[in-house]
Amino acid sequence: MHEVRVDKEKNRLYVSIGKLDGKEEIETIVNEIEQACGDLKKGFGCLTDLREYEVRGEEEEAYVYRAQKSMVEAGLSNVVRVVKKFGYLGHYQFDKTAKAAGYHAKNVLTIDEAEELLDEIC
Repeated sequence: MHEVRVDKEKNRLYVSIGKLDGKEEIETIVNEIEQACGDLKKGFGCLTDLREYEVRGEEEEAYVYRAQKSMVEAGLSNVVRVVKKFGYLGHYQFDKTAKAAGYHAKNVLTIDEAEELLDEIC
Protein backbone atom coordinates (compact mmCIF):
# COMPACT_ATOMS: atom_id res chain seq x y z
CA MET A 1 0.00 0.00 0.00
CA HIS A 2 1.37 3.39 -0.96
CA GLU A 3 0.49 6.84 -2.23
CA VAL A 4 2.64 9.44 -3.97
CA ARG A 5 1.20 12.86 -4.72
CA VAL A 6 2.26 16.45 -5.30
CA ASP A 7 0.91 19.74 -4.00
CA LYS A 8 2.23 22.28 -6.52
CA GLU A 9 0.95 25.24 -4.51
CA LYS A 10 2.99 24.21 -1.47
CA ASN A 11 5.78 22.82 -3.68
CA ARG A 12 5.59 19.63 -1.66
CA LEU A 13 5.86 15.90 -2.31
CA TYR A 14 3.74 13.54 -0.22
CA VAL A 15 4.78 9.90 0.09
CA SER A 16 2.90 7.38 2.18
CA ILE A 17 4.33 3.87 2.42
CA GLY A 18 2.62 1.08 4.31
CA LYS A 19 2.82 -2.69 4.05
CA LEU A 20 4.24 -3.46 0.64
CA ASP A 21 3.35 -6.36 -1.65
CA GLY A 22 6.88 -6.91 -2.91
CA LYS A 23 9.65 -5.68 -5.13
CA GLU A 24 7.27 -4.64 -7.92
CA GLU A 25 5.44 -2.21 -5.66
CA ILE A 26 8.73 -0.73 -4.46
CA GLU A 27 9.80 -0.20 -8.07
CA THR A 28 6.45 1.48 -8.75
CA ILE A 29 6.92 3.82 -5.78
CA VAL A 30 10.38 4.85 -6.97
CA ASN A 31 9.09 5.52 -10.48
CA GLU A 32 6.17 7.57 -9.13
CA ILE A 33 8.52 9.60 -6.93
CA GLU A 34 10.87 10.28 -9.83
CA GLN A 35 7.95 11.44 -11.99
CA ALA A 36 6.46 13.55 -9.20
CA CYS A 37 9.76 15.37 -8.66
CA GLY A 38 9.45 16.67 -12.22
CA ASP A 39 6.28 18.51 -11.17
CA LEU A 40 8.02 20.41 -8.38
CA LYS A 41 10.38 23.39 -8.25
CA LYS A 42 13.84 23.26 -6.71
CA GLY A 43 13.63 23.76 -2.96
CA PHE A 44 10.60 21.49 -2.56
CA GLY A 45 9.73 19.78 0.71
CA CYS A 46 8.67 16.21 1.31
CA LEU A 47 6.30 14.73 3.88
CA THR A 48 6.81 10.98 4.20
CA ASP A 49 4.32 8.91 6.20
CA LEU A 50 6.04 5.73 7.41
CA ARG A 51 3.70 4.77 10.26
CA GLU A 52 2.78 1.49 8.58
CA TYR A 53 6.07 0.78 6.79
CA GLU A 54 7.89 -2.44 7.65
CA VAL A 55 11.65 -2.77 7.33
CA ARG A 56 12.72 -4.36 4.05
CA GLY A 57 15.83 -6.27 2.99
CA GLU A 58 18.97 -4.89 1.40
CA GLU A 59 17.68 -5.25 -2.16
CA GLU A 60 14.63 -3.15 -1.36
CA GLU A 61 16.79 -0.70 0.58
CA ALA A 62 18.61 0.06 -2.66
CA TYR A 63 15.30 1.28 -4.10
CA VAL A 64 14.76 3.53 -1.08
CA TYR A 65 18.19 5.04 -1.70
CA ARG A 66 17.42 5.49 -5.42
CA ALA A 67 14.22 7.38 -4.62
CA GLN A 68 15.97 9.57 -2.06
CA LYS A 69 18.88 10.32 -4.36
CA SER A 70 16.52 11.30 -7.17
CA MET A 71 14.71 13.68 -4.82
CA VAL A 72 18.00 15.32 -3.82
CA GLU A 73 19.03 15.66 -7.46
CA ALA A 74 15.63 17.22 -8.28
CA GLY A 75 16.12 19.96 -5.67
CA LEU A 76 14.78 18.59 -2.37
CA SER A 77 15.24 21.01 0.52
CA ASN A 78 13.60 19.41 3.58
CA VAL A 79 11.99 16.14 4.61
CA VAL A 80 9.76 15.46 7.57
CA ARG A 81 8.79 11.87 8.33
CA VAL A 82 5.77 10.74 10.28
CA VAL A 83 6.71 7.66 12.32
CA LYS A 84 5.16 5.42 14.95
CA LYS A 85 5.82 6.25 18.56
CA PHE A 86 6.55 2.72 19.78
CA GLY A 87 7.84 -0.51 18.34
CA TYR A 88 8.94 0.89 15.03
CA LEU A 89 12.28 0.66 13.30
CA GLY A 90 11.37 1.37 9.67
CA HIS A 91 12.42 5.00 9.81
CA TYR A 92 15.97 3.96 10.75
CA GLN A 93 16.29 2.29 7.35
CA PHE A 94 15.21 5.56 5.72
CA ASP A 95 17.59 7.54 7.96
CA LYS A 96 20.52 5.39 6.89
CA THR A 97 19.86 5.73 3.17
CA ALA A 98 19.02 9.44 3.47
CA LYS A 99 22.45 10.10 4.95
CA ALA A 100 24.04 8.32 1.98
CA ALA A 101 21.81 10.33 -0.40
CA GLY A 102 22.93 13.59 1.19
CA TYR A 103 20.23 14.81 3.55
CA HIS A 104 18.74 14.44 7.02
CA ALA A 105 15.03 14.22 7.81
CA LYS A 106 13.18 15.26 10.93
CA ASN A 107 10.86 12.69 12.53
CA VAL A 108 7.50 13.58 14.06
CA LEU A 109 4.49 11.59 15.25
CA THR A 110 1.56 13.16 13.36
CA ILE A 111 0.71 14.44 9.90
CA ASP A 112 -0.31 17.78 11.42
CA GLU A 113 3.12 18.17 13.07
CA ALA A 114 4.81 17.36 9.78
CA GLU A 115 2.70 19.88 7.84
CA GLU A 116 3.37 22.61 10.40
CA LEU A 117 7.09 21.97 10.42
CA LEU A 118 7.33 21.95 6.63
CA ASP A 119 5.25 25.13 6.44
CA GLU A 120 7.82 26.79 8.74
CA ILE A 121 10.97 25.60 6.99
CA CYS A 122 9.95 25.48 3.31
